[in-house]
Order: sequence, then C-alpha cells, then structure tokens
Amino acid sequence: MLAYGFIYLLGLLFLLKPSFIRKEKHFFILWMVSSMTVSVYIRSLIGNIEMADIDQYVFLMQEESEIPYFLREFIFWFSIRFLYNVTSSGMVTFMIIDFILFIILYRGFFLIKYAFFPTIDSVNVRYLLLGSLLFFPYFLGMNGTYRQIIAASILLSVIGYMGNKKILKAFLSYVFSIFIHNPVLLFLPLLFIFSKKRYKVIAVIGLLFSPVIFWIVFTSENAIFIRSEGNKIGENITYIYLLSFLFLLSLSFLIGGLKKTNNRVIFYFWFIVITLYSILAGFLESGSAERYALYIYVLIFPILGLFFEGNIMNKVLVRLTYYHLSIVPLLTYYQSSLLKIMI
Repeated sequence: MLAYGFIYLLGLLFLLKPSFIRKEKHFFILWMVSSMTVSVYIRSLIGNIEMADIDQYVFLMQEESEIPYFLREFIFWFSIRFLYNVTSSGMVTFMIIDFILFIILYRGFFLIKYAFFPTIDSVNVRYLLLGSLLFFPYFLGMNGTYRQIIAASILLSVIGYMGNKKILKAFLSYVFSIFIHNPVLLFLPLLFIFSKKRYKVIAVIGLLFSPVIFWIVFTSENAIFIRSEGNKIGENITYIYLLSFLFLLSLSFLIGGLKKTNNRVIFYFWFIVITLYSILAGFLESGSAERYALYIYVLIFPILGLFFEGNIMNKVLVRLTYYHLSIVPLLTYYQSSLLKIMI
C-alpha cells in the first residue's frame, strides 16, 4: 500500500501547494512516474488476489482458441493477446496498458478543464488527477472492471473533444471505446449535451428512445451486442447510487445555480445521467447497475471537482473536503476490496 500512500500524500501536497511544480511537462512526468508506481505494485499482485478479473484475462490470453465474445470488444482482447504474445508476461502486458490508460486519463481531464472551465488555472486542480487513482472506480477497476475504466477514461476525452468542438476526434474516440467495452454505447445521449446547442436536440431524442434501445439490448431475443446477465449484490445498492446522484445534483444547484453557461451544462449532464441510470436500473440486476454507476462516477469526479473549484470561494477548504470525501466509499462500503490489496 506504500504506492497508494505516496499518491495520497502527493495529491495532498498539490492540494495545499498547487504551484509546487509550475511547468506542465514536469507535472506530466511526475504524473506518469507516480501512476506507474501504482501500476507496478498492482501488477505485481497478479495471481495473488482472490477473484481478480485480471487473472482471468491472463488465463484467456494463454488460450489458443478464439472466444466469440472477443469479437464484440476486439480492440481490447486482441491488443492484450498481442502484447502477451510479445512479452510472455501478464505483468508487463498490463503495465503497458496501464501506461496508455494514464495518458488517456491525463488527456481527458485537461480537455474537459479547457473546454468547460477555461478560467480555472490548471495548476490549481492537479490534485484531482492524482485523487482519481484513489477514487473507488479506479481503485477497484485496476484489478476488476478494467475494460470499463479504460472505456470510461476514453469517454472523458470524448466529452472534452466535444466541448472543444473537435467532433471527428470525439467520434473516432467514442467508436474506439465501444470496442473496448460495449456498454459505453449507452452513454451516447450524454455526449451531445457537451456539444454545440443544435446537437442537444439529439441528446433529448436519444433519451426519449432509450427505453426501446435498452429493451432491445438487454431483454429481447436478439440481445447479443452488449448483453450482460449481471448478478445480485443487494437490491438497495441501486437506490443508494440513485440517491447519491440526486444529492450531488441538489448540492450542485445550491452552490452554483444556473446563471453561468458552464453551470447549465453541468445540470444538463446531471439530467441525462440520472434519467439514463433510472431507466437502466429497471433492466439490469443490481450488480450490472452498479457497474454503470461506476461509469457515471468516473465522469463525475473530475467534472464536479472542477465545478466546485469554479464556484466556491474558499478553495483550500473545498479541495480538502472533496479530496477526502472521495476516499470515503473505499474506506467504508468497499473496505473488503481495500483489505485484499493491503494483504
């Protein structure tokens, strides 16, 4: 756990002393070194953590036969098989993928900042990037929902590209993410909220037709593209996530209001997210619904952190509060996953 302790202290340092490193290229180097330190630690545990999805990935990489499921997410599966054939090491394979993931996360974070929060000095919000590694979707995803956090990180870049009016890059990145983890397809209406005004109509239309799409995807006889049976982990978890989204929506409204244009974008975002999740919850088992909630939280963490930074005067207090509240789920509800990494 020393690697995560180092990330926590480094994030705290940038929170209290944002100008510790001014030049962007120097921070990027520090980000890659520190995040890859976490990668080395996590990947050294391959084969030693009970029920880790990564171990199943390594097993599948060693199989010679092709599984039809691979074709639906061929970019991920064929990439890791190629890397494994070259390196003959599960640890090295996933360290390479982690390296790419951390670059994507870095890129997505700053694309969103420049698109929707241009007046905020990027130096002041670097702690959010470091804090994302401690936030429970990434912490859990490094050994569990790995395809999901890769696709969600690409989705951050897609939103950033849309906000910066780079539509072609957004489209190509989005298609790329679909063939890493198919369920990202269901977030298509969300993307148009972050684009030009005339495209927001597409988001509303997509939202209106989403119940039909979800029925085709999840319950019809031809539901073969991204169907997932999921599991039951406690029915209340679905409602807990929904209530947490509603609470954060209310908090955002109380803090920022609707006067600023960028604030309105945040509320459009909340409207789409809460509506999508409410519909999804009716089609999926609680375990699968939780995975979609983790998708949403990956998107929420940087966007909400930037939102608070731009709307609250006492910067240090809000940074300290947000940074530490984001760790609470890991220390409470997901404590068993934390203990597995520690042991």
